Amino acid sequence: MNSITLVTLQNCSYCNELVEELNKKDVRNKIIDANSNSAFCDKLEESLKVYNYPIAFVEDSRYVYYYYLVSNYNDIKVTKI
Repeated sequence: MNSITLVTLQNCSYCNELVEELNKKDVRNKIIDANSNSAFCDKLEESLKVYNYPIAFVEDSRYVYYYYLVSNYNDIKVTKI
């Protein structure tokens, strides 16, 4: 099974919607609160060149992918790291 880690912001509607959908579908996930982990998230934003939230890391047996939102759900980007 894939492992999902979400980096979210408090009061972010996109973040809340994603967490709610995953919970409805009973998808286990780990949440990292960007507000409480600002130093980590600053480094994450800089290294990935991503400044939008939520950021989702999905690990499968071979790769870790990160997904992030550009301007709406139709613009979700996926990159293998």
